[in-house]
Amino acid sequence: MAYELRLSVRGDARRKCITAPVAARVYGLRASLLTLCVLVGLVGCEAEITNPHDYLVRLKERSGAPGVSAAVAVNGRIVFSEGIGSADVESGLLQTGTTVHNIGSVSKVLTTVAVMQLVEQGKVQLDAEIQRYAPWFPRKGRPITLRQILTHTSGIRHYRADELTRDNSNILRHYETFEESTRFWRDDPLLFAPGARYAYSSFAFDLLQAVIESASSEPFEQYMRRHVFGPAGMVDTQFDVSQRKVSRRGWAYTQNKSSGRFQRALNEDVSYKYAGGGMLSTDEDLCKFGHALNTGVLLKPASIAAMYRLQLPKNLQRFKPGSLTEPPPAASQALGFRISADPHGHVHVGHPGTVKGTVSNFFDYFEEDVTVAVYANYDDKGVNLADYAEGLAALFYAGKRQNSQAAVVSSSVRHLCGARVNQFLTQTTAQRLTTECRDNPWVRRISERDVIKLMRRLAVEASYAKFIEDLVAKPRHRFHRRLLLRHSR
Repeated sequence: MAYELRLSVRGDARRKCITAPVAARVYGLRASLLTLCVLVGLVGCEAEITNPHDYLVRLKERSGAPGVSAAVAVNGRIVFSEGIGSADVESGLLQTGTTVHNIGSVSKVLTTVAVMQLVEQGKVQLDAEIQRYAPWFPRKGRPITLRQILTHTSGIRHYRADELTRDNSNILRHYETFEESTRFWRDDPLLFAPGARYAYSSFAFDLLQAVIESASSEPFEQYMRRHVFGPAGMVDTQFDVSQRKVSRRGWAYTQNKSSGRFQRALNEDVSYKYAGGGMLSTDEDLCKFGHALNTGVLLKPASIAAMYRLQLPKNLQRFKPGSLTEPPPAASQALGFRISADPHGHVHVGHPGTVKGTVSNFFDYFEEDVTVAVYANYDDKGVNLADYAEGLAALFYAGKRQNSQAAVVSSSVRHLCGARVNQFLTQTTAQRLTTECRDNPWVRRISERDVIKLMRRLAVEASYAKFIEDLVAKPRHRFHRRLLLRHSR
């Protein structure tokens, strides 16, 4: 499974922003952790933003949220932390980068690190069956492994829409034990045989609480405080325990359609999903978490390399088809984390989160040791926080000097993973690239004819799967010289 399409970018893509239709987002298939060769460093946008505050202004305008916030850390130092609007509309508490809020499925990457710590210690095996750590979980005919849970290939279902309502007592009650909290869903049949498809599942991920408690002999939150939150300096990060009073707590909101007023969203009790979506944090704490990973505080380089390595076969299909612009699961799914590249070609790991009407995003640019977290307390307009997180990071990573500790970790991880970066391109990407190379006066093309010929053929080809098959299987489609695309000066 070696993909030899190797591409690179020259020029400072951060400085110039082009308003014409532009090329292409690139998704990593086998992640290198130091050298990324990417297709194009151009981003379409309405106006160039050079001030991080302006990103928050735009996010608030487009999301319509009462409050938005973000933080960025470079080499572990918080270089930007700000909020706009209200964290608590009723009390007037202002939103800031230190507001404590729900982070939803961003909790999954914190849980993943805890699991990998126990793997390091030899207390957990990724290819062991879940029943080794949760013997009460019913067998489903075929083994379900921790690796399948971490990569959403277990076949265990996700929440149903009708379960996240005020009429469902299962999400409103508090559970004293995790085992008890699984009883309302664990006997349901699998969606597919484990490993046969990809289907995102928080219910599956929640089972990792049982793994951590069994392997460590500690309560889940105690383990996280001692071994993840504490060492990383995440002083405000904790579980969202329903009866706990939390200082600087922000809340989620929905909008009354008749009056237009904001009201608090359904405050479900998340004791059934601490591992997959039940933690509280701040934007600044999440930035500290990323830096702690980048500098070897939480995991050894070998463990980080294993955690960031993409896990799935290239032809693995989603249980339910995704959108045309979504990368295939094999192009982004590592252990718990998702790997991607921003439009400038800088690779990052992280995860989005949505819970109780809030939306969060955390990205760690581990090569540059730049970490970013973005949050909005209202999620009704489908605003993509990833775009804002990437835009904020781009203001800070260009030209920075790398932290020496992070450089050591990154170098070790690169050695373990291999320096070659392999790329998946979506059909949409191919179409945009073809147009950009052929027609856009802003872009100067320096390329081999056979590369452009391939891209033009792809632009009219209906099957993305066929593209991947051709790219991998046919030697003539393996390019060993670099395709250089750069800005016109």
